[in-house]
Amino acid sequence: MSETDPSSYEYYKYVKTPKDMGIKTGSSLSNVSDGVSGMFNYVKLLVEGDSSASTTGKPLGNKYFLLTSQDCTDTATNKTVKRSIYFDNVPTGNLGMFADTGSDTTDFRGLIPGAIEDVLSIGKIDFFGAFSSFDVPPCQAIKLKTISTTNAVSSDTQYVTISDIKQISPCNFPDRVNPQTKDTCTRQGFTMSHDNEDDDDDINGAELYKDYYKLHDNDNDVTNINTKLMMPHDVFLKVLFYSLGALSVYIALKLMGNIYKKRE
Repeated sequence: MSETDPSSYEYYKYVKTPKDMGIKTGSSLSNVSDGVSGMFNYVKLLVEGDSSASTTGKPLGNKYFLLTSQDCTDTATNKTVKRSIYFDNVPTGNLGMFADTGSDTTDFRGLIPGAIEDVLSIGKIDFFGAFSSFDVPPCQAIKLKTISTTNAVSSDTQYVTISDIKQISPCNFPDRVNPQTKDTCTRQGFTMSHDNEDDDDDINGAELYKDYYKLHDNDNDVTNINTKLMMPHDVFLKVLFYSLGALSVYIALKLMGNIYKKRE
């Protein structure tokens, strides 16, 4: 896979090996301590994302534009241009499904929650329409943050439909404001600016907001539903994810151990 293919993000390349983590075999107290610490960091990578077990120390994933064959009309010039779709594969922490049930989700930006997000977000993308639709939707040239397959952070400008722009996190825009929804990116996540006009209380990082759009049978009839994305500090949920992370690390270590034994 080459760097020219922005979708070919090879996660395993950015996960440190036990050797890189300083984990050594042996029953000494130091080795046991290093092993436990390494295990903890692997679990953090799988569940939380921010971990020294990755080469970046941050949640893994790429962000890129994909040029399609569909035309769209640039609202600024009224000219016909090629439409692009923006992909954000870095876990957000909202798991793609907790729209009405809680608070701060930034603890879950690891590989496991990210996989859940990716599966649930696939259904929100109109792939068929993007590549085969005969309609010419309005679009706008927007500059968004990109992350390459080698984790190089940059930005790019492409034409994206207005409906797609409305569903992009404001944290991906240079000024951290979505030009269509006016959502603003905060330190904890992103919030609907107009939802807080009459709220004098400081945001405590426990609430995230996102626009959801319900398409009706009428092609141009879109209902904008401002839905508060929240997830409780549910102990059971955290135990579930950390257990899955620990199990995944255990399985990976067992497989690696078998490989080393065969080499010997």
